[in-house]
Amino acid sequence: MSYATPPAETRQCTSCRNVLTLNFFKLDHQECRHCEGKRLADLIDASSEED
Repeated sequence: MSYATPPAETRQCTSCRNVLTLNFFKLDHQECRHCEGKRLADLIDASSEED
């Protein structure tokens, strides 16, 4: 007998507004890993341009 699996839990990213499964988020974060990585890369680029 096969069982139906429940749908994966989802969360909406505060930056891109995409609804993604929880594995795209760090624990207790509201921003997805893609947006967080992009934001941090932009901060690093901005700080390197100031030097």
